[in-house]
Amino acid sequence: RIHIQNYIEEHPGCSEADVVKNTGYSRNSTVHHIQKLVSENKIRETPYSKTVRYYPADESSAETDIINAARAKEKPAAIMSALEKKPMTLSELEAETGITVSSLRWHLTKLEEDGIVLSEKRENMIYYSLSE
Repeated sequence: RIHIQNYIEEHPGCSEADVVKNTGYSRNSTVHHIQKLVSENKIRETPYSKTVRYYPADESSAETDIINAARAKEKPAAIMSALEKKPMTLSELEAETGITVSSLRWHLTKLEEDGIVLSEKRENMIYYSLSE
């Protein structure tokens, strides 16, 4: 159980699947120990999209939780990394990240809903940027 707790403390925003993959414990054992750690207030869980993410109990910021959860996923992390440089259009994001426009639209919508990304229409273009 301590190994699982340490993993979550070192990787805030990780999912159950991340814990299973990186600790080597079975799914059932991991679920059992995570439930115990949550009930003992040693870790906490936060739903994000269709996944539950885990954090150390002493960290508590809904905004940080959402950002960490997004960064834990590959495509949102790539989008956020690109937008740290400057505001970009869809075509600029596609060139920078290699993610298709349709996939970018879907992820940007989710990131906007979570308050991580902002969109601004300038002339005929929409620019995306990280919220502050």
